[in-house]
Amino acid sequence: MFYKDVYDTIIPRTAQLQSKLGLKTDTLYYGALMFFGESDKKITHVAIYVGDNKLLQATSHGSRIDSIGSIVWDTYWGQKYLFCKTI
Repeated sequence: MFYKDVYDTIIPRTAQLQSKLGLKTDTLYYGALMFFGESDKKITHVAIYVGDNKLLQATSHGSRIDSIGSIVWDTYWGQKYLFCKTI
């Protein structure tokens, strides 16, 4: 089953195009998309919030779950986090 089959919506491939969908929220909800990059006009990465201060993301080494507040978050992703959206 694909997202389109359930919600009749196609999610674009790139993070930049995905950022055009949904509604911005200040609260992280399970399943919300978290966007990262240099600015709203240069979004380079998206992850899915999976609850309990964790996010699921695809990397060049495969997919993984990271914690918000981890060393990776504090030194890299936390600085590039832009906003969160629900679809």
